[in-house]
Amino acid sequence: MLRYGRGASSVLVMFMMIILVVLGALAFTASYANLSLSRRTHAAYADMYALDAAGEGALARVDACLKEAEAMAADYVGSGGYTLQVGGPLDPDAQRLVYGGYTLASSSDAARKTYLEGLLPRVYCYFALSALAPMVEAGEAEVALDPRYDGASALLAPGVPADGALAVSFTVAFADAPGSRRLSCGLDVVCPAYDITPARDYAAVARVDGAASRIRLTSWRHWQLPFEYDAGFEFDSTLTGDDGFDDLQFDGGVITNP
Repeated sequence: MLRYGRGASSVLVMFMMIILVVLGALAFTASYANLSLSRRTHAAYADMYALDAAGEGALARVDACLKEAEAMAADYVGSGGYTLQVGGPLDPDAQRLVYGGYTLASSSDAARKTYLEGLLPRVYCYFALSALAPMVEAGEAEVALDPRYDGASALLAPGVPADGALAVSFTVAFADAPGSRRLSCGLDVVCPAYDITPARDYAAVARVDGAASRIRLTSWRHWQLPFEYDAGFEFDSTLTGDDGFDDLQFDGGVITNP
């Protein structure tokens, strides 16, 4: 009787040990899965923040180009470049458009002011195309001119609105491998507001305090390249059963009925 009780205790102990081992294995598996998930989440957030930082850097470079274009446009209008029939920083066709528009609007100070207030944003977009050219050539950005404008010179035609004429886009990536993350950004080029007071052969040009930024973001999107899948697999099996699909055969991934 004593011997029987001792054996029963051993079985109970072994049974408890098995239960503890199973519970421990389950706990270890769950902990390892959580750790793996945490690591992947951390890597995903690290990539996202790194892409955001790189995107902000590219955005700053675009803004620096637009700042240069803005300064050139303000100097062109302020120095009276529109009064020149030939010469100046614009190409000959663009300069003729500007001069022709100015001669038509020079009948009064009010007409000149209205013309110059519309001219400065157009000249700004014209210079922005040139300022952004190095980034485009380096493959860092793409610049799209609105289809309404037939070339850069068309931006300077009298009465043509400049808002939304230029759109800039760029994509930031650290790798080209399948599944790698990327950031795509799109923006419109916007001319800040200016107070323009025309004189005889020049104009007083001053940026309005609190004027809007030179850019208007239209998209800021994180995405992933698609993963590569093996497209070479083929099914070659026959489905049989009592479900009404007898004799249906997979042939190269396509269901056929032989």
